[in-house]
Amino acid sequence: MSLLINEYADVFSDLGTMPGEYSITVNPSVCPVIHPPRKIPLHLKVKLRAELDHMESTSQASIASLLTG
Repeated sequence: MSLLINEYADVFSDLGTMPGEYSITVNPSVCPVIHPPRKIPLHLKVKLRAELDHMESTSQASIASLLTG
């Protein structure tokens, strides 16, 4: 764990960190579930498309390639 923290120190500093050490307990008998993505409300679709187009025009990576993996 300390190797990861040292390698990606910029990710594990300040913003979003919690004091102390925490652990997440997972019940091994519970099956994982994949939920479908939420639908975008109609009144937000135009703003979302404009923002995605803006992001795609200002970045090197294609939004479509990020979404399709």
